[in-house]
Amino acid sequence: VNVQPGGDSQLTPYAGGSVSANWVSEDAPKGALLGLEYMGGVYYKLEPKGALSLHLEVRYGYVRTQEHQATGRFGVALTL
Repeated sequence: VNVQPGGDSQLTPYAGGSVSANWVSEDAPKGALLGLEYMGGVYYKLEPKGALSLHLEVRYGYVRTQEHQATGRFGVALTL
């Protein structure tokens, strides 16, 4: 699930998350493990009605009994 407000704003924040079932092998517990991921980010349009925007996102993931993970992304988006 990802929630992002619409409109013509130059700065558009968004937030989301997911739930998953993860199967791992070897020394890990048997069966499916709960996985959670949260994310938040922002689009920034260089011009209010322009097609080019900058995109910054941070994601935090967790699978029970496994290492936690945080990732970040930065990019450029072009709306067609």
